[in-house]
Amino acid sequence: MDRDSATIITPILIPARKSLTLLPWSLVGVSLLIVAFSIISPSVHLYIISICFFWPGVILLMTSPNESSVMTVTGEQIEDEDHQSLLHFSEVEGIRFANRTALEETYQGHKKSTLELIHSGGYFTIPNLSPKVAQEIQNRIESVLISQLSQRNTVNELKGFWNKQVELFDESRIYAFKSRENNYLYVDKSLKKVLGAICLVGFSAVLVGAIGESFEWTSVGIMVGIISSIILIIISISREARNRSAQNLLSNSGIVISPGGLALRQQDMKGVLRWDEIQDIVIPKNKNWSQALELKIAGGKIILSDVYEVPMSIIRELLTSYWQPPE
Repeated sequence: MDRDSATIITPILIPARKSLTLLPWSLVGVSLLIVAFSIISPSVHLYIISICFFWPGVILLMTSPNESSVMTVTGEQIEDEDHQSLLHFSEVEGIRFANRTALEETYQGHKKSTLELIHSGGYFTIPNLSPKVAQEIQNRIESVLISQLSQRNTVNELKGFWNKQVELFDESRIYAFKSRENNYLYVDKSLKKVLGAICLVGFSAVLVGAIGESFEWTSVGIMVGIISSIILIIISISREARNRSAQNLLSNSGIVISPGGLALRQQDMKGVLRWDEIQDIVIPKNKNWSQALELKIAGGKIILSDVYEVPMSIIRELLTSYWQPPE
């Protein structure tokens, strides 16, 4: 697991974040055009319509990420433009790219996407990264974490296996990891903002229809407002359910990896495997964050979820360093 620490690390400059600015500025622009037209042909309805476009645009602009932030990725941390630490790599417990567990295969077939760095306080995101840059950042994180693996502890249910392995092997060759404290999923809120703006436009159209006694405006506004509200509710419920599922996976999970085999505690599953009992170590076909690795055994399989206090790429590297494919 040793890596060359003498290599010169070139800082990676992450440019200012790109936010969803086209839509809000378009809404504001349309509202100003309507106001200009209403000056030529005065109409209270046109003023109200301009407001329908103006306030969703302003809301989206106010809630957009700060575009002036520039980040630098060094060999040990991510810094802001004033060289203050935003996240030290020793704090990283999980890595996902494009909402999938970040393994080498994860980066294949992708263009630019968001890199999610999970830590005890939540998650740190770097949007719009190419797979090459994202993988380089992951390599730097792993280099820092690998040097600290001996500081990890196991869960109580697996301490018996740990103690037995310590009697047989050098303790420095035995690795133990608990489940991390935080497993909440990164959620891109752009879609919810857009739907919220559409919802406001819809209900504003109801106001226009009520003032102008226009059934068409009222009916269209109600339809747009109700449909966008329903979609917002469905998205919120779905994401909350996914987060509850993600947190449930954390319930007292743990894994111990040693030259003599591995012990696993994950939800209701608990057991010990010798290395010769494992036929293969693969990535499940769905490549989902919740099913990061698959251990094939005689008559079945064991799924390792991405819930531990180190990235799954490190766990796979440890597993494959002791396991040998059957001849």
